[in-house]
Amino acid sequence: YDHYNEKSDGFFGTQAAAGGGGGGGGRREERPASRERAESRREEPRADEDRDRRRVEEPKRSREDDEERKKREEERRAEREKERRAKEEEMRRREDELQRRRDEKRRREDEERRKVDDERRRQREEDDRRRRDDQDRRRREDQERSQHMSAQKQKEEMSRKAEEEKRKEDEANALKQQKATLSVLRTLQKMSNATPENFDDVNTEFENMLTTDLPNTGPQQETLKAESKRVRDYAKQYVEQLREQQRKAQEAKEQEERRKEESEKTARSLLEQLDKLISVAEEAAEKARSNAEPLQEGHELNDTEVVRIALAVERAGKTAMMECSSCADFLLQKRPIMEQAEHIQEEVMSSLTLLQPRVKVAAQMAGEALHRSSLEKDKVAQKVVPGMREKRLKAELARIDKDGDGYISRAEIISYAKDDFGFEIPEESLGRICRQMIKPGNPGVKYEAFQLLKRAIGIAREEARCRVLRKIRLEKERREAEEAQRRRELVDAKHEEWKEPIAEMSKTLEDIGPKLTEYEESAQKLSNEAGELTTSQLRQGANALTELCAPSRAALDDISKRLDEMLKLMVELPELADRMMQDATSLRSKKDMHDARLRAVEGVAANGRQLAMHKAFAEKESVRMEVAAKLRVCIEAQGGSPENLFEAIKPDGLMDVEDIKSYLSKHNCVVETEKLEAIFPPPPPEEGQDKSAEGKAEENVGAPKARRL
Repeated sequence: YDHYNEKSDGFFGTQAAAGGGGGGGGRREERPASRERAESRREEPRADEDRDRRRVEEPKRSREDDEERKKREEERRAEREKERRAKEEEMRRREDELQRRRDEKRRREDEERRKVDDERRRQREEDDRRRRDDQDRRRREDQERSQHMSAQKQKEEMSRKAEEEKRKEDEANALKQQKATLSVLRTLQKMSNATPENFDDVNTEFENMLTTDLPNTGPQQETLKAESKRVRDYAKQYVEQLREQQRKAQEAKEQEERRKEESEKTARSLLEQLDKLISVAEEAAEKARSNAEPLQEGHELNDTEVVRIALAVERAGKTAMMECSSCADFLLQKRPIMEQAEHIQEEVMSSLTLLQPRVKVAAQMAGEALHRSSLEKDKVAQKVVPGMREKRLKAELARIDKDGDGYISRAEIISYAKDDFGFEIPEESLGRICRQMIKPGNPGVKYEAFQLLKRAIGIAREEARCRVLRKIRLEKERREAEEAQRRRELVDAKHEEWKEPIAEMSKTLEDIGPKLTEYEESAQKLSNEAGELTTSQLRQGANALTELCAPSRAALDDISKRLDEMLKLMVELPELADRMMQDATSLRSKKDMHDARLRAVEGVAANGRQLAMHKAFAEKESVRMEVAAKLRVCIEAQGGSPENLFEAIKPDGLMDVEDIKSYLSKHNCVVETEKLEAIFPPPPPEEGQDKSAEGKAEENVGAPKARRL
């Protein structure tokens, strides 16, 4: 619509410019306000229609706008230059016009006289020529008749020879086509069975087949060509998938090598750390042993010296035992990591075999030093401590024996276990202790059995703790077993649930395969015939191809969605992946291959629609330029300019297609009505509008149409 308005402004002029000029024309009456409102109401639906059409055509014409704009600018410059020259030459033409008309009148009179004389002379010459032609024709007919008889005989003889040669040639061609077809089929079989190792050789043979054997297959060439393309595309995709799998396997292998190297490095580093820890433990054990040497049997040290040395040995021994314990803990925690280095496992095991005895020797050395110091301390303690121990034991027994009868009763045992051990002793354990340690007739446990009582209460506490831990462990194992059973049942249920969808998807993909071959043949046919089809035929063919592919596209989209759900489920349930991964991989591969083929067909349909739109635009533009050129020729033949075309067609400013057609016919320029209607389509009738309103609206339809032109 913008294009038409710009043409109207620059080429034919506007109604205002035509009516408001000062060059000798009459004054144009202004339209009444009611008529302008009626025209604006009638133009609103057309403006809406134009806006809709612009939105549809804008993407198509965006690439041509720059060129069109440059072209309009050049036309405008040319028009301005032409107007300037026209004004300069206007006076000269007016002065020459009268002289030209007088000369023209004299020329026409002379021409008429010459025409009469020429006509008479031509008539005489025509009669003589007819007589000569008749004589020559009869002679030629006689000659041709005799030549025809001899030529007929020669032609029959040549025809027999040609038929014989053609028969032999057809037999040779049939044999050649058969051999070429068999060669093509063998090559296709090789290509369909190609592997990554021999694909390059098979592809080279395939290329040679396309240039040598395929052109000799005769009527089957197009079918075999399409099949060759399909087989090669499938083989390429299959080989690429295999190569991708090999690449992933190689990456996994390299990753495993890196993991082995890292595990070896980690194992060696851990062995070095263990060696350092053992060295530290050995140094601490050696220090404890050297500190304990003065405590050898037969020493003459006093008790104070013995206690001082024993304390020093105890500190060094505890340090050594802690270091040995650290070595043991390190070995317990890091040994599985070191054993993961399988390729140096023998070296690791031999190193551990050498290091473990060192830890044992260091621990034994520290233990001996601690034992020696403990013995010496005990000797000193036997001299000094008995009185203190007896006093401390009596105070403790007095605290426990609340009634002071010299026995620890059942109630006092319960209170002692709760206060000193923080433990509610079970009735079963309490009964066992009382049966074992309270003699008949005694109210409780004697003081002499107090140490045994402490051990018995400690054993009872450990038994209760073990019972609680066992109960917790059994409950945990029960929950884990139930969870494992529930998970197995869930995996089995999901596997059974997906069996039918997997079979259904596999069958759907198998059914889509032959359909894709049919789609590809239709797409190939549409591509081959696109240059010969009309716009409507091309558009219909592209739409039909899209509709043909729609069911398969919906099926593939549904399969893709279901495969995504399957993959998500396998991520959530890894146990299910072991059962379904092979089916999922196979279905994904087939779906991707079918999807690639279907996308190629859909691309052909989209290109067909695009080509149809370009053809329609080119046809309409050609018609528009044809009508514009004829109108310009007509107005210039009258001695007018394109700016005055609007008034020349319909002075009252209201015109339609018939007015334009009548104007062209008046100047011997014929344009088909279909072309004019294509440029000036009638506006769609408004809903609810009666016939009288439609009739009134049709009266002024010409004006906006002319402006679009």
